[in-house]
Amino acid sequence: MADLSIKNNWKNVLKGLTEEQKDMVEWSKEEWEPLTTEGGRLAPKAVKDALTPQQRAYESRKKREGTKKGRQHVPRSKAAKKVYRRVEGR
Repeated sequence: MADLSIKNNWKNVLKGLTEEQKDMVEWSKEEWEPLTTEGGRLAPKAVKDALTPQQRAYESRKKREGTKKGRQHVPRSKAAKKVYRRVEGR
């Protein structure tokens, strides 16, 4: 019986989350993989599969170059942004 009340409380907590917080819950459940074997940018498996090999190489190269310059956040390319939006349903 205690398990049901905990489960119901958890659902109520989820209902009270903002959209950004709900995105983080979904984001943490996704399967993340490096875009190339050399490392660089990580992406959800669905996004990785949707990108062409050239796009994956470019995104990883761009992320590695930004990291070398000391940047944590490196923006995605226009093509990758379109793929992310399509895969994420936005």
